[in-house]
Amino acid sequence: MDILEKIKNIKFNTVDVDAHELGEGCTLRVRELSGCEQLEFHNMLQAKGNTADVKALAYALMCALVDENGNAQLKTQDESEKLLRALPGKLFQRLNKAIFDLNNGEHEKN
Repeated sequence: MDILEKIKNIKFNTVDVDAHELGEGCTLRVRELSGCEQLEFHNMLQAKGNTADVKALAYALMCALVDENGNAQLKTQDESEKLLRALPGKLFQRLNKAIFDLNNGEHEKN
């Protein structure tokens, strides 16, 4: 099987994050970023002097937040920024940590 056939079967690692702020028993699923998504995220951070940036963090959230089938929950950067601005800080921290850990191979994966 050639490499192009193999990449069709790639499954990204995911983790479910407690989101009780959104309702009892609620969780949100995040997946690891692709190589291109990681590069874009890092480029966005570098453009801001490697500091936390709403657009960069919203981009990572837009890429990583998925449903149980791995489909994106957020379709646009604007949707992601609105969610990011509305999220309680502790929930944002849990999501951010899960995304970071998944992309550094440090998280329990589904």
